[in-house]
Amino acid sequence: MGETLGALPVAEADARLVEAGVQAGPVLHVDEVLAHPAVHLVEIAHPILGTVRAPGPSLRIETTRTTHGPPPALGADVEEVLAEAGFDPAERAALAEAGAFGGGERPAPTSRSPETNSDIG
Repeated sequence: MGETLGALPVAEADARLVEAGVQAGPVLHVDEVLAHPAVHLVEIAHPILGTVRAPGPSLRIETTRTTHGPPPALGADVEEVLAEAGFDPAERAALAEAGAFGGGERPAPTSRSPETNSDIG
């Protein structure tokens, strides 16, 4: 099968597989994915990288966010995540002192403001 399909252009191989009832689709290169009509790109103001373009939600409904913020910096949400996981302040402090967060120091909490970001596509 690999020899037969490998000799065909991608579009033709894909069409033949679909026609035969095989759930298939081409594997796209990153630039092809970003150019695909189903991919909705958004601009995100990243505190270190500046403005970056990233895929946003392709399926948009009434409740889909139209602004997107950057992910938190490495370790910036440790306190929040551990608190949500049920760790009390003493347990979180013990983990920090044991070096679980890189050197025993807790990163300063940060706030994310998605209002500075916009859809671009």
